Amino acid sequence: MATAWNRTAAKAGHLVVGDRAELADSVEDAVAAGSLVVVCVTDYEAVRTFADRSATTWTARSGELDHGHVAGRAGDRRVGGGAGGAYLAGAIMAIPHPA
Repeated sequence: MATAWNRTAAKAGHLVVGDRAELADSVEDAVAAGSLVVVCVTDYEAVRTFADRSATTWTARSGELDHGHVAGRAGDRRVGGGAGGAYLAGAIMAIPHPA
C-alpha cells in the first residue's frame, strides 16, 4: 500500500483512490510509512523544507523530482543518501502554468 501526503490538504483527496493508498496527516507520517519516498515539488528548496520539518531521518530509498538545478542537490544528506539510504534525483521537464 502507498502512503500519500500533500502540503495543501484540500488537494490531497485525489491522491487516494480506493484501497491502493492511504493519506498521511503529515510529511513525517508519510516518510515513516514506507521504504521508498518519492517527492515531487517545484524546486529543491521545497524538499529541504520538508526534510528540515521532519524529525524522521529519510533513511529509506528516496527519489525527488523538481525543475530546479541539480547543483542545489549536491551533498545534502538530509534527504535520503544519509544513514544508509539511497537517493535518486530526477527532473520535471514541463510544469503546468496556472490559467
